[in-house]
Amino acid sequence: MNNNLLGILLVDLCKHIFIGAMPGHFKSSLIRFILISLFKRAIPVIVFEPGKSEYRTMKAMTCSDDPDVSSLAQETRIYTPGDDRVSPIRIDPLARPEGMPDTQKIDNAVETICMSGDYFDPLPQIIYEALSTDYYRYRHKNGSKPHIGRLFEKCEKILFTRYGQEVRDNLIGALSSRLSKLSDGYSAMGRIFSCGENIPSTQSLLTGCTIIELKALGDSDFPLAVLLKLGAIRDAVEHTPWLDKSKPRLVIILEESHRFFANLSNKDLADKVAEAISNMLKELRALGISLFLVNQDPLPRSILKATGTILVGRQIEGGDRQLIADCMMLSDIQRDSLAFLRPRDFFLFSESFSRAVKIRVPDIYQKISMPFADELAGERILPYIKNDKWFTDCREARITAELKLLGEKLYAFSVDAEKMYHDVIKTLSVAKKIKCEVLVRKAIHFDRQIEDSLCDFHKNYMVPLAGIDGNTDYAEHHEWFRVRCVDRFEKIEKRLIECQNKLKKYTKIQGAL
Repeated sequence: MNNNLLGILLVDLCKHIFIGAMPGHFKSSLIRFILISLFKRAIPVIVFEPGKSEYRTMKAMTCSDDPDVSSLAQETRIYTPGDDRVSPIRIDPLARPEGMPDTQKIDNAVETICMSGDYFDPLPQIIYEALSTDYYRYRHKNGSKPHIGRLFEKCEKILFTRYGQEVRDNLIGALSSRLSKLSDGYSAMGRIFSCGENIPSTQSLLTGCTIIELKALGDSDFPLAVLLKLGAIRDAVEHTPWLDKSKPRLVIILEESHRFFANLSNKDLADKVAEAISNMLKELRALGISLFLVNQDPLPRSILKATGTILVGRQIEGGDRQLIADCMMLSDIQRDSLAFLRPRDFFLFSESFSRAVKIRVPDIYQKISMPFADELAGERILPYIKNDKWFTDCREARITAELKLLGEKLYAFSVDAEKMYHDVIKTLSVAKKIKCEVLVRKAIHFDRQIEDSLCDFHKNYMVPLAGIDGNTDYAEHHEWFRVRCVDRFEKIEKRLIECQNKLKKYTKIQGAL
């Protein structure tokens, strides 16, 4: 097996690659060729696919005449974060790998979160303090495990102790727009972080071929989800030795890379995020992780400068051609010819090259027949993956973790509900003897508190964790516990609704008087 890919030395892959070309110029065919080539060389790969679901067609190639393609199809894993109907994934970005200090994990988490958008001062400091307090209580005060879904709640408590009402309201609004989805079990992002576990484990992603489809996430959610997963991967390999430095230990392919900047409000912010991402590229390079940035148009200059190899096809816009020419040391003739390149024709430049060369990339579709992506869209991919061991193991681990969390949350909710019930009864018993406006307002407050508590618990825990939405089929050994949890919640709900009826009756009588 040779030590290069498309003429690029394997060791140079760790310096990252940008691949760009207009639609119809065989980028997808090239990426599939790269996947097969990396598999032959036993280099694990993770593909983040935001907008489409094209690479899942690899799973239909298990009967291919090419043994390498057949083996790759069998070992390919597909996950659909945000879409629990197919192959859900769960992420715990606050999990601390063995050997990593809490302070380093907190620094990494804050940096990763703030890279995903406009986190102006003092938001990073508030997030840092919230995480620091959470880790301290977990380590030294028997507190609950840090969970990113509770990050907004922790930040909100800090704001109430530090700032006046006007500043506090502005900062809460800013944090809410950025973090509140992480705790909303009804949203796609909330589902991903719901159970506080990494399922599949980050270590398992460092082997074989993994396709992570992000189609269910919007442009505003995509950067944070990818960056948090990249951060978890970085943390996992940081304390693991890189044994074979003649090739990367992991290749990450990021399709439609422009989506990191699609939701940013201004150029200064886009430049700030681009600089932060370029710094992450340097960290990943030192760890032996190669990042392939795939996009139709060129990325910001600071990111292109952080890549060691550039592979570009046809580009029409003059500014794009000039940017590419500057980064690849193209001659004027080569720069102008970018506008007229045929499909499959690319210019290639790497740090080990003295000049850019023109190559013709292979057409994988001439050698391998693949189904159309529409044939395996949505749940139609399930027959190809539902019997794979990785799928059944992840399903078992996810359901077990979520039902365990549901049991813990339901117990805590039952304690709070019982306290609310007794407070209501006590208030009403006093109200029968003393008629005053304060007690009426208190009754109205209790009524709203009960309504909000039931709604929040049902939306954030019962629906996502107990399968109320019907997206999960439970095995028999899980079903009995799930039914118990549902019955328990219904009893609590019935008891609290009785309280609400008593409160409404009381306030109605007082209103008539």
